[in-house]
Amino acid sequence: MKKILSLIILLGGMVLLSHCRKNDNEKLPALVQTPIPLLTIDETTDFLIEDPNQFSSKFNVGLYFKDNTPPRTSDIAVTMNGDYSNVKILKTGVTTLPAVESVTAKEMIELFGKTTADIKAGDYFEIGLNMTLANGQVVPAFLDGQSPYGGDAMNLDGSSPTIKYRKVCPLDLDEFTGTFTIDDPDFWEGSYPVTISRDGAEGLKITGFIENPSAVVKVTIDPKKHSVIIPKQTYLASYIGYHNFTIVGAGELDACNKIITASITNSVTEGSFGTVTIKIHK
Repeated sequence: MKKILSLIILLGGMVLLSHCRKNDNEKLPALVQTPIPLLTIDETTDFLIEDPNQFSSKFNVGLYFKDNTPPRTSDIAVTMNGDYSNVKILKTGVTTLPAVESVTAKEMIELFGKTTADIKAGDYFEIGLNMTLANGQVVPAFLDGQSPYGGDAMNLDGSSPTIKYRKVCPLDLDEFTGTFTIDDPDFWEGSYPVTISRDGAEGLKITGFIENPSAVVKVTIDPKKHSVIIPKQTYLASYIGYHNFTIVGAGELDACNKIITASITNSVTEGSFGTVTIKIHK
């Protein structure tokens, strides 16, 4: 039976707080305030690497909490394909924040001893900030398998301690039309065919969502970022006992393999089904 038949019920819980005395924690080290970097790509420059020989981008470097004590100095660090054991330095001695930095694909590629011809679709570079604090403590941009700022910092609204540039294929939205398959193992618990058509210059229309020929979901594409936005919309008035099926979500395109991956939240008048990930492919 489909999971759609079981609405998620969100329950509030009580958090029990325990008290401790100062004397119980005599060996606790002094706490050091660590600023959280905020890196954002300049909207007027390249977000994706289509032609490594032509790619050029600018990015803004600042701090998430502007009242934090800034680092004494910082280095712009780069990794390739998630290998955090091999971190290269793009620029040293950044002493004033906020700052605007520039980068080309060729600069990043050559840091790893490669040429532009070596870079294939799916390769990506991440840029972060190695910070040296006022007390001399060094906070690296990348730690293998974890965030140096903790999981909570990564989940702050608008948080972006690193940026990513990935190599992609040129985007042709006409190649995303026709009969596709949606894999939805968590909400609809299955795979099923849909028909995708163009909806304006930068939009797609998915017909046949949740195996209902009347269900139509509209998707907006940002060709500069190869990103997918599913605006909040009601795509079906009633179905299998529920009413006003609504969806909202976001994701990205894989122009090389004609795949859309999106995180979506489904809800009805009666409640929410939570957030799941779907894959749309040929």
